[in-house]
This record gives sequence, structure tokens and C-alpha cells, in this order.
Amino acid sequence: MAARAGFATTFRALRPVPAAEARKRFLPAADGGLYIVGGDSGWLRRESIQRIAAHHLGERPDPHRLRRFNGQAATGGQLRNAAETLSFGGAPVLVIHDGLRVTQPPAGAPDLAGLLPDLIARPPGRLTLVVEWEKSPNRSLKSWKGTPAPKASKAKRKRTVAARLPGLEAAIGSRVAAGTGLVLDADPPPERAMPAWIRNAARERGVALPERGAELLAERFGRDLRRQVNEIGKLLAYRDESEAAVTFAELETVIGGGTVRNRFRFTDAVRDGRTSDALLALDRLLEEGESPQALLALVYQLALQLQVVEDVVRRGEAPTSAPGVPAWMAGRLAGAARRFSAAEHRRILGEIATIDMRLKMGGVAARNALAALALRLTAPAGKSSSR
Repeated sequence: MAARAGFATTFRALRPVPAAEARKRFLPAADGGLYIVGGDSGWLRRESIQRIAAHHLGERPDPHRLRRFNGQAATGGQLRNAAETLSFGGAPVLVIHDGLRVTQPPAGAPDLAGLLPDLIARPPGRLTLVVEWEKSPNRSLKSWKGTPAPKASKAKRKRTVAARLPGLEAAIGSRVAAGTGLVLDADPPPERAMPAWIRNAARERGVALPERGAELLAERFGRDLRRQVNEIGKLLAYRDESEAAVTFAELETVIGGGTVRNRFRFTDAVRDGRTSDALLALDRLLEEGESPQALLALVYQLALQLQVVEDVVRRGEAPTSAPGVPAWMAGRLAGAARRFSAAEHRRILGEIATIDMRLKMGGVAARNALAALALRLTAPAGKSSSR
């Protein structure tokens, strides 16, 4: 099955802006504007909405201007009144969380029909309207695409393409084109961009990560942005404010310590062909209670990355173009990948699959199987078969 397209690809026509860059593109605070916030990261959507609201409310916000509604329960009357009612502090900032129901109203909510297109096309005063999409709208519905305008005659139909009455896509697109609307892409960054995202998030919160600190967090918590920010918050609480940098040892302590450190030592040693170091790190991991299946998964991931890098290098392409391999790691993998031919890479992956089955059936001692794989992968070029 093909991978689902990301938010930016799906809504390319609306010119979405990555949420990480949104602050530079916010609309003038006093003028209000339209913001559509969608994408897979719920944390990033809510974080973006908070920043938008703070920007438009200003340094001394009037709390009566901010009006938040849950789109799953709000009525059309509530939303229209909130959009049209001014306060002494200025125009309202109307935030609709979980707004898909408002975007494409069900038959049971006739009061919502046409409400959002109307607020977008004819905003009252200097309204700031923020709509969160918890999932993407159905772009095949008439409410999104618009409906064909009536055709004057059969003859004219042959000569012209019928105009379409504007739907929600056209309404949003018109605001974006006019510079009074912004669509924000709150998808998490791709895997290879996560270390850069983590470093930036840490820097914004006053935390200086050590070398490879962002890579450690990316390896441990992946694309879970909420968890990444929580871990950065732990580091901020752990450190004295007078000290600028976090050491790697402190980072390991805060997020879980020894096993993580030895995982890096194990995979780095296997990648670099350092047999003794790899076996020593393997023993430490097993002593710490690390699951043999989890370690086998690490070896499989490394072997797969080596095969992918070897494949692109053999075709004369740059290692950084290898799909699924973080750019910061690709150069280090390139040298290791050359130790094996394409056929050997395939055999190694087959051996890992066999060992996985034998481990699950209890047919081989875990330490012996993992050590054999470490020996296989740390072999000098041309000598892996003999070992």
C-alpha cells in the first residue's frame, strides 16, 4: 500500500507553510486574518494555535477577545455571535478546535451549513479566525470543491468550460492569494530532519544540547514532538539556569541512562568495524537487561541502512540521497557499506531473519546469535564469509 501523502502535498494548492516557519509569516496583528492549521501532530497544531492567538492578542491581551470553541459541539449561532461581537479591547480572536465538523457540517447540523465559507469570504470587521483540522477534509464533497454553475445553453456548453461556484477550497485559496490567510502544515518533520528540529526546539527554550544530543533524542523518541519537548523541559529543570550547556552524561541521566549509551556504543562499533568494542557493548547491554529481540532490531536497522547506502553509492549517487537514512548518518554509513558487496548485504539480511526466527523458537542462545552477527558485520572488506 502506498504511503499516505503528507499535509503539504495533499493541500499544495493552498500553499501551506511549515509550522516551524509560521512565526515569520504571521499576518499583521491588528488586521486579523484567517489561519487553517492541519497536519498529523496534535501537539504541533495546538502549539501553533497558541502562538497565533498570542500574536494577535498582543502584549496586553484582553481576555474577552479570545473565544475558543470545540468544533465537535459548537452551534452555528454560537460561532457567528462570537465572530461578530466586539469587545472594548478590539476585534475577536475566534479559535475553533477540532474543526472538521464545522468545515464539512453533517446533515444534522443545518445551522453550520455555509457558516465557515461565509466567515472566510466576508469576515466581520478585523476578525482573526483560526480553524484546526484534526484530520483532513474530504476533498471529494461539493462543500470543498464547489458546484457547477448553471449552463446557459447546449450550444454554449460545447464552446466553454462551465464556471464553478466557489467551494471551501476556493474561499481559503482566495484569502491566501490576497495575503490575508495562511495555511499551516503541522506534520512532524521527516525522520532525517528530526535532529535539526530538536536542536532548534531546545535552543528556543534555552537549552544547549551536547554534540549528538539531538541525535540521541531522535533515536529514542522519534517523531513524537510532544515527548521531545517534554524531555527538553526535563533538561531545563535539571540544569542550573546559570549553566549554559548540558553534558551528554546528564542527557543520558535525564532520559534513561546506561542502556541508551551502550546502544550507541554497540551500533557505532558494529558500523565502524570495531569487533572488540562491539562485543563489549553487547555484553553490557545484555547485563543491563536489554531485550535480545530489541538488539536484533537495532542490528537489522543498521544492516538495512548499510544496504540502502551501498545501493545509492553503487549507482553513483550521494550517500545523503539514501531513502530512510538520516543525512547526518549517511556519510558514516558509506564507508561501512563498502565492506560488503550487494550480494553480501542481501545474505546478511537473510541471516538476520533466520536468527530472529530461531530466537523466537528458543533454538539458539541470544548472546551467541548476536555476537555472531556482530562478527559478521564488523568483518574487514572481503573477509565476512570466512569469519
